[in-house]
This record gives sequence, structure tokens and C-alpha cells, in this order.
Amino acid sequence: RIQSHVRMCKERKAFTAAKDAAVAFQCAWRCKAARRELRRLRAEEKETGALLKAKSQLEKRLELERTKAEIERRRQHDAELKREKEVAEYAAKLAAMEAAMEAAKVTAAKEAKRHAEEAAAAKAAEASRAEAAATEERRRSEAAAAAAAMETLRASVAAAQTAAEAGKEEAATALAAEKERSAELELQLKERTTELEAVIAESKDMAERLMMLENENQRLKQMAKENVMAAAAGAANTGAGAAAAA
Repeated sequence: RIQSHVRMCKERKAFTAAKDAAVAFQCAWRCKAARRELRRLRAEEKETGALLKAKSQLEKRLELERTKAEIERRRQHDAELKREKEVAEYAAKLAAMEAAMEAAKVTAAKEAKRHAEEAAAAKAAEASRAEAAATEERRRSEAAAAAAAMETLRASVAAAQTAAEAGKEEAATALAAEKERSAELELQLKERTTELEAVIAESKDMAERLMMLENENQRLKQMAKENVMAAAAGAANTGAGAAAAA
């Protein structure tokens, strides 16, 4: 009976040592796998941080592009208002010149009518024919001067009209260029927005993958804990059975 008890103790000791070695080997292997998984998760976390940083930079660039586009729109609006004001001023000057030309026409007509009346009076008055001739000559000189003034006024009006047309053409050309530039800026803004949305979607995908990996790590840790507890419970049950057999 003593020999049997001694053999039982030796066998139990060997079994316990083997079981402890197996459990230690399993724990070491699981720790190695967990460390490998942890390194991989940390690497993915670094990649996610880089993506988030890139996302922040893209958002800043997008905000800057929006601010530039808004400033450009305001500048275009101010330039358009300025051009409209200049066109209105040219139109007002043209209207004033046309009114002056009409007034000169009326004056010339009055002068011609008075000249005709004075010529008829000169014909009726034979005694004052010489004075009438001098007066007629003077009136002709005044009419010629009025005609010359009218021609000068017409030339000024024509020059003003030409300048107004040139101003309108320049304003139209500048407005077309500004609209084209605004369209280009809006296209660039849409491209930046599309890139930002793609980066945001990729960041969300990486965050979901990271969450899944964390859940898997928690599950593996729980399984390892349960295996260790089960092994300990089995060893205790084996020891109890051996004691009962003895």
C-alpha cells in the first residue's frame, strides 16, 4: 500500500508537471499570437491616424478654396457693378450731348428764320440796303459758325458713342473671362469635395475594421481565460479522483 501511494504521488507529480508545462506552452503561444495581433492593430491604428490627419488637411484646404471662391465671387460682383455704373455714366453723357445737339438745331433754325425775316425787311427798305447787306453777311457768318459748332458737336457725340461701345465690349469681354474663371474654381472645389468624401469613407471603413479587430481580440482573450480555467478545473477533478481511488 505504501508503494502504491508512492507510485501514485510520482505519477501525480509527473502528470501535474506535464499539465503545467502544457498550460504554460499554450499560454506562451497565445501570448505570442496576441502580441502579434496587437502589433498589427497598432500598425493599422497608425495608418488610421495618418488618414485622419490627411482628412483634416483636406478639410482645411477645402475651407481655404471655399474662402477664395467667395472672395473671387465678391470681386466679380463689385467689378460688374463698377462696369454697369460706368456704362450708365456714358449713357448719361450721351443723352446730355444729344440734348445739346437738339438745342443747337433749334437755335440754328431760329437764326435761319430771323435771317430770312431780316433779308425780306432789307428788300423792302431800299434806303437801308447797304446796312441790310452788312447785316446779312454777319448773319451768314453766325450761321456758318453755328453749323461748324453743330458739326463739332456731332463729332463729339460720335466719339462718345464709339467710346461707349468700346466700354461695353470691354465690359462684356471681362465679364466672360471672370465667369469662365469662376466656373474653373467651382470645378476645382467639386473635385476637392469628392476627394474629401472618398477619404472620409475610407476612414470610416478603417474604423469599422479596427472595431472588429478589437472585438476579436477581446473574444480571444476570453477564450484563453476560459481554457485556463477549464484546464485548472480538470486538473483539480483529476487530483480529486486519484485521491478517491487511493
